[in-house]
Amino acid sequence: MSFPLEFFNIETPRLILRSPIIEDDEQLQAILSDLTTMKYLRFLTNEPNGWTIEQIQNRRKNFLNLQSQKKALYVHVIEKETNKLIGSSGFTFIDMNHLNGKFGIVIDHRYWKFGFCSEIHYYLLKHAFEQLNLHRISFETFELNRPMQSFFEKFSIQFEAIRKDCLRDPDLTWRTGYDYVLFDFQWSQTKQLLKQHLEQKFNLLIN
Repeated sequence: MSFPLEFFNIETPRLILRSPIIEDDEQLQAILSDLTTMKYLRFLTNEPNGWTIEQIQNRRKNFLNLQSQKKALYVHVIEKETNKLIGSSGFTFIDMNHLNGKFGIVIDHRYWKFGFCSEIHYYLLKHAFEQLNLHRISFETFELNRPMQSFFEKFSIQFEAIRKDCLRDPDLTWRTGYDYVLFDFQWSQTKQLLKQHLEQKFNLLIN
């Protein structure tokens, strides 16, 4: 499959993963400014006042521009049942020359523990490895985010490196990055683990 230069859309059993649109801006502003949702990503909250609509608009336009250059594939996450925006995810960096990308995800805290994180990872990683033919995908989390570290370990996404004091929170506290990686030759195992988890725990039909 060729790289999607314009509108991108994937439907999963419970979600729509699609390119951002202007109608999403206010909902995303609330999510990225929420300190509970962003408790492990405080450096992204634009404290003390949170994100402005103008900043959200610029973020959307920037990611769409990067997608048009095959340098990112960023999506908004819509829950089908309510048609609400519940987060954002995708590849904030892609290098199609070297076939690698960087994956990120933010989910509204009210939608944690429902398996949405696994569902998003399954379908976006599947697209990246099986359609875009990426070789390497990296993931970044931080020392306090033990739930995300456990997620990576559970689904056989390998720990790669520690980056000490790589970012600062708004209160100037240094955060240490924990980097993980998944290669194309490892994808089949992670794919099967995610599929089993979604089918067995959440009774979803996964293709």
